Amino acid sequence: MDVRYPNGYRHWDCAGDLANQLLGLFPGLVVDDGDPSNVTMSHDEHQIKLRYGVEGATVEAASLDEHTNLFEQYAAPFFALVFRSFAIKTTSRVGHRLVNHLTLDDKASVQDYIFKLSIKTGAGGSFFASSEDERLNTKKTTGFILIFEDEKIGLRINIGSGKAKTNINGPMLNDLRRHIPPPTDIVVLDIDNYTLKPLNISDLLINDLAKSNAKMVKTRILPILEI
Repeated sequence: MDVRYPNGYRHWDCAGDLANQLLGLFPGLVVDDGDPSNVTMSHDEHQIKLRYGVEGATVEAASLDEHTNLFEQYAAPFFALVFRSFAIKTTSRVGHRLVNHLTLDDKASVQDYIFKLSIKTGAGGSFFASSEDERLNTKKTTGFILIFEDEKIGLRINIGSGKAKTNINGPMLNDLRRHIPPPTDIVVLDIDNYTLKPLNISDLLINDLAKSNAKMVKTRILPILEI
């Protein structure tokens, strides 16, 4: 969740105090970096990253499992502290990104999936089909972006390929690395819901918004992206 706001200049006066409040509120959280523009913090075990600064604040969370929603535990109190500390009254943009991975057998399968999906959605799969130039008509879609907007809300869907890797930290890394599974080929479904107009802080219900977006992605958007 990324919240941008105007005139967050109290960051320069309150950044250290806000960091101390967050460290007290979330045991295990550490400060990674800080400068006149932003402060970044993280919790390795919870796979949480926080950022706040002059122009906005962000919570980034990994979904550990369906029953442990750490985003909800962090997001609402974090944003409330930022808004209060910086005297923020309105937002200029609220963006909620949900990134899903579809694991397939190999890179060729991933590229074939994306190509077929681009044809299904009309997103360029046959864009060069009528061209007589082999430099164009032999190419396949390997990624695409769809953008939808009305007067208030935007939706950006970015489809591409990637690799899923397992990272580990701690003692005996050399021994553990031998047991790490190899990277797997994935289709990356990156979906961003964002506001197009200013929003009063009192109307921004972080956890309700996150739940609503997550339900829409799971029940409405992801089924459309199946082939």
